[in-house]
Amino acid sequence: MSDNQFPPIGSAAFKPTKLLITKLEAARRQLATAIGLWFHNGDPVSIHALAYAAHEILHVISRRRGDAGLLYTNAAIKEEHRKEFNVFIKKHANWIKHAKDDWDSTLDFNPTAGLSFIMVSLWRVIKLGEELNDAESTLLAWACLHQPTWFKDHIVKNTLPDDLATQLRSLNRREFYEAIAILRGQARQPSRPQN
Repeated sequence: MSDNQFPPIGSAAFKPTKLLITKLEAARRQLATAIGLWFHNGDPVSIHALAYAAHEILHVISRRRGDAGLLYTNAAIKEEHRKEFNVFIKKHANWIKHAKDDWDSTLDFNPTAGLSFIMVSLWRVIKLGEELNDAESTLLAWACLHQPTWFKDHIVKNTLPDDLATQLRSLNRREFYEAIAILRGQARQPSRPQN
């Protein structure tokens, strides 16, 4: 079978396999994929859909664990404006994933909104006490370098050594992502004994 042929129904490609995952793992996989797409200038609609889906799951997990939710129940929003706020922040994501009542509509889509859901979700992963995966830690490092005013000083200062930060700051997103992957790979190599 050539690379461009679709495998026949009933072949091994269609045999069901199982992947047992938790809701938290599902959210983090979606978040990691959204981050990877963002670093590689991927489709902003897909980034938004994945980041929003991760946010939804993390919001519920946080609430069920007794913490405040994320955006929907944020204490900074006045109670009398909460419904309006939630409709506003859910508008694009709901439009992307549903078409029952508006199948022929168009949307003036904000291509940067997905990053907001990515960042809020990333902070919730940290608040849940989870160790950051490669994609999450790479985004946190990028954000600390390029948006240091978003964070408290101790977070920015503990992200990367100053000399490395200076070198990485000049890279575009894709180059940054790839450079961090190379550095991470080097750091994970077992050290060789000195002769």
